[in-house]
Amino acid sequence: MLTVLSFRAERQLDKAVRRYGTATTLSAAGMFLAYVGMTTIQFFFEQTGLPLLLMELSRFIGYTLMWAGIVYVVSAISGAKRQLSLALFVTIAGQLWMTFLAWKTAFVPQHVVLISPLLLVAGGYILYGPVVATAKKQSERRLTVLNKLKHIMLLGWFGQVATVVVHPSTLGLTTVFTDWVTIMYVELLLVGAFISIVYSNSVVFDQIPGSGTEGTDLKNTEQMTDHAGSQAGVQE
Repeated sequence: MLTVLSFRAERQLDKAVRRYGTATTLSAAGMFLAYVGMTTIQFFFEQTGLPLLLMELSRFIGYTLMWAGIVYVVSAISGAKRQLSLALFVTIAGQLWMTFLAWKTAFVPQHVVLISPLLLVAGGYILYGPVVATAKKQSERRLTVLNKLKHIMLLGWFGQVATVVVHPSTLGLTTVFTDWVTIMYVELLLVGAFISIVYSNSVVFDQIPGSGTEGTDLKNTEQMTDHAGSQAGVQE
């Protein structure tokens, strides 16, 4: 449902900025793929080995696509450079795939996932530090939207990490079913809130360089206006 709603909203965007809508739809589609994998495991492949691994693989691919879409849009709104965006994405994806390797392969000890909170802290530092600092150089509207999205991102990621830590394969504080229900609820809130904020503030895409409206950054415009006004006052 979220994927369909996002796709319909995406088609209403101007072609010059539609790629940001596509990335937003990708986040919803990634979550859908993850859900299909999780549901299939629960009802059809619970007692088998190879299909179980394949469905878990689809689950983590779905998570990766979901976060790729989110990070792309957040980076664009904040004005973050490619290296900074990549660092944020690698931190998130690294935590995801470390979890997959620990749970489903013999290459990584299961309890390695207990360092997931450290990656969360590192990602939080990148998001609330350099990314926000870059956004402060943009328009007030872009900064306001980024401030909303960063909280949604961190809360959603915190929910994912928390379920990983208490998972039966880690600390064993929950059942598999409880863990799945919890993570589904967290991700529905994450992607739902993300889509809502993005499309209700889609005007900020017009302020991003490369959107076909370069030079319309409101903060720069305001600074130029103030400067012109001060010069006029001096001349008087």
